[in-house]
Amino acid sequence: MIVTSGVHLFNIDPKYLFGIDWDRRNKKLTVTKNSLLAFSKCKENNMAFLDGLSSPVINAFKNFLKQWEPKNELQNPHLTALDKQYDGAKFVVTVQEDITKPLNRDPSIKEKWEESLRDKPVENKAVMGQCSISGEYGPIARIHDKLTGIPGGDTCLTCMKTSAFWSYGHKESYNSSVSQEIMKKYT
Repeated sequence: MIVTSGVHLFNIDPKYLFGIDWDRRNKKLTVTKNSLLAFSKCKENNMAFLDGLSSPVINAFKNFLKQWEPKNELQNPHLTALDKQYDGAKFVVTVQEDITKPLNRDPSIKEKWEESLRDKPVENKAVMGQCSISGEYGPIARIHDKLTGIPGGDTCLTCMKTSAFWSYGHKESYNSSVSQEIMKKYT
């Protein structure tokens, strides 16, 4: 776990969160065009999503995003202490005062996220059906996102790529009948 400006960070890809990559050849932290672009997009998307929301963890994260300058943090002792573990590390945002309440568990963020999933326009080609988990009717997920943070690497909960798993005219994950909304929640 890293503490930076009173914000604890774990479970987010570091290139997006910090704008810093790990240079495997030279074994050091580095800033690249790609890492700066990743950070810029992360900052832009998160600031837009968090607009109008407020709580201690939300405000701390917004302040972190506003103040963080990747080029000035290459010698950050918390990041350099990770050494090669920085590459592939994941981060989640919490505040020092209560590390048991991460940013993604903040009630206002959860509400806004779920609202954005409900209000998302349905693609014309979306396969509609009843979700086997929620029972709600809606677009069924064709491909399930990978689960991260599991020992042994990224993994999927369902995998139905071959015809042996297809039935009743349904291919791929349409057989699992899990809605897009539920799939996003569990991943």
